[in-house]
Amino acid sequence: MAYSDEELFIAAQIAYYDISKKDVANLKNHGKEPTLQEILTSKPKIVEKLHSDLEKAKNAESPVAISKAQGDLDLYKRLVSPKSEYSKWKIVDVKDDNDTTGFYGLLIETSPENAIVGYRGSESEGNQFEKDWVQTDFKMLNESVGVEQQKVAAEYMNYIYKNFPYDQYATAGHSLGGNISFYAAITAPPEMRAKIIQALNGDGPGFANEFLTNPKYADAIKEMATRMNHYQWSLVGAILNPVPGSNYMSLKTKDNVYGKYDLASLTGKHSMTFVDIDVNGRVIKGDMDKFAASIGKLTTETDELPSAVGNSLVATIEGFFSLSDKDKKIFGVTVVANLALLAVTYPVAAVAGLVVAGTIAVIGWIDPEFFGEKLIPFLLNSISFTADMVQKVIDGITSVISKAIDTVNMAKEFVNQLKAEVVNAVAGFVLWAGEKVSPGFAYASAHPVIKVDTYKLRNYAERLKIVNRRLNSLDRRMDSLYWQSNLIDIISLAQADLMTSESRVIRNCIAYLEETAESFETAERNIINKMS
Repeated sequence: MAYSDEELFIAAQIAYYDISKKDVANLKNHGKEPTLQEILTSKPKIVEKLHSDLEKAKNAESPVAISKAQGDLDLYKRLVSPKSEYSKWKIVDVKDDNDTTGFYGLLIETSPENAIVGYRGSESEGNQFEKDWVQTDFKMLNESVGVEQQKVAAEYMNYIYKNFPYDQYATAGHSLGGNISFYAAITAPPEMRAKIIQALNGDGPGFANEFLTNPKYADAIKEMATRMNHYQWSLVGAILNPVPGSNYMSLKTKDNVYGKYDLASLTGKHSMTFVDIDVNGRVIKGDMDKFAASIGKLTTETDELPSAVGNSLVATIEGFFSLSDKDKKIFGVTVVANLALLAVTYPVAAVAGLVVAGTIAVIGWIDPEFFGEKLIPFLLNSISFTADMVQKVIDGITSVISKAIDTVNMAKEFVNQLKAEVVNAVAGFVLWAGEKVSPGFAYASAHPVIKVDTYKLRNYAERLKIVNRRLNSLDRRMDSLYWQSNLIDIISLAQADLMTSESRVIRNCIAYLEETAESFETAERNIINKMS
């Protein structure tokens, strides 16, 4: 039995409700079936949040947000209505890994023989922005074997097949959940894959070429492609590449957002509530807007770049999110202070940048349709991506962010390793050059037997270490002042703070002294051994 588009959309929407494994078990323990009606009515917080979202939208006086919130509430009422066929669907299992990887999926029994696996899409509340957007959505540009949430989805499919043997399965998801729905179907156990009759990607990203061209998945992609519906109706659904052979189609949305290019419509219509469904529960074919087409072109060209380019930027962004809340604030103040310094140093460039940004903002305010339909697509399409150009841009961004993060001693491991390699290389070159050009080199060549007292070298290194420890102590004491200062003082304090962290120059001098002492001692031992 094939599902209608509407049925798969509803399964994807159910994945956004906060239903836990415990909720299912509680109903069973009380002799009740875990139907949608029973579960949703037993959790009043769900409908309370829907009402709250509607009130917030009304207070914000945003027609698009009000339409979305009202649509979400209407769907909830439909699902709990005894007259609805959906109210009898059962939640038989939940995989809630939201707090660790961001993954959330659940198994919905639609009849004794059939079930749909629903996957939750990207969220922005709490730590979910980092889990869903940074560690998953963004990484898809360069990951060839699946990001963490995709891997969890593959494991969950294997678990479902072993423990819930239905005759037929389907997978469904919206946004990030749509991509995971496809990945789960492709990587499901072969025996289960043969029973998957449909897979829905509702306005979710496609895949990187590294995944689609990976021989490991070639047979599964070919087997599943004709059963996959990838529906696009906003910029999110245009990201990356659709699965070859799948039904990739742009949809018509409801009239209040379809063909509209204001920012609220372009971003807000990503919700499933805006999809136009006909009387038979089928979607209606539409046209991709120019904004989405430009985003799609941008991401596919980015995907064609070497993976190291995107991965370096991903690692830098992850570095920022690894900071504590306190260090993020210090980081922010540091960035503002540096931008202010840059504006003072290069006033012409700063004014020009502000004029351009201000002009674009004013255009977006005065004529949002022109802004979304023509200006932004034009700017995006004007970008010519070459590996060399993007690498330089990424290197510049990475360098700036790395230095700012290093200011609070919280740089990512890859930055530290890079700096260490550079320091070692420079130190090695200095030693080599010093040997070659120093008069002492000629003397040492003529007098191979020498006696070296390295005590002073190591003593100076220890004294420099004490200086650095004192700088660190002063830096920590200055950090505590951030919470006691006003905005003007914070900027001055941040500038002063930049000069009081552990000195890289001193650290390099320490390394040079210790390495020089070790080199002399090693050379002395070698000479003595050869003479004995």
